[in-house]
Amino acid sequence: MTTQSSSSPSAPSFLREAQLTWQHRTTTEYRSSQILTRFLSESLAASDPAEVHAVILDLIADELEHVRLCESVCRDLGVTPTRPSKLELNDPVQFTQAPARERALHTAITMMLINETVSVGFIQDLEARCQTPSIKRVLTATLGDESAHEQFGYDYVKRGLAHYGPIALNDFRHLVALALAPHEGGARRALQNVPEEKCTLEAWPDTQRISLGLFSPERQALVYQRTYREVLAPKLLALGLLPSTQ
Repeated sequence: MTTQSSSSPSAPSFLREAQLTWQHRTTTEYRSSQILTRFLSESLAASDPAEVHAVILDLIADELEHVRLCESVCRDLGVTPTRPSKLELNDPVQFTQAPARERALHTAITMMLINETVSVGFIQDLEARCQTPSIKRVLTATLGDESAHEQFGYDYVKRGLAHYGPIALNDFRHLVALALAPHEGGARRALQNVPEEKCTLEAWPDTQRISLGLFSPERQALVYQRTYREVLAPKLLALGLLPSTQ
């Protein structure tokens, strides 16, 4: 979930920000459905239990429903929903040539554990404050699904790590550091010129943006930091995946 400007927008620019943001959300939900479809094939090839495959199928259906919901908001805002500019996944050779069990765990760590946890933190903050009925319905529906995805990801990673020793665990910690880097970098950039006394959620109420389910970059960065500190870092620590640099 991204925004484009940190200043309080006038009505025309605020609308354009909303259009771009919800188009972006449509695209990311579509990409998530593709990654989960790949995850299903990885899980099948890894010979995971049948109940795991059933859950992944449910997750794919959830993501496709999120695409539909985001598309409906785009149309309400007067814009055409978008798709990723490159529809096919472009996975690196090192990933595609790895064993299926390793690829499945890689996907579970990066998407199901890290990205879903961050996403839940973002949506919880938006859903709790948004009072626009049509937008709140989308946020509430998405939040319920994403919370279940987040728990499944943690459980899958915990089981998957049992197949690997200490050396492999170091490699997975490196993977976590790489997955966190865009989130950490984005938060640093958003807050680099913000005085310390303004680095609070209360300082960025986003009173104009919230009606359309939007963040200022500053509030989004602060919500990420809170989510990492209170939710994601404890999970990574419990799994032995907390990078030494964090």
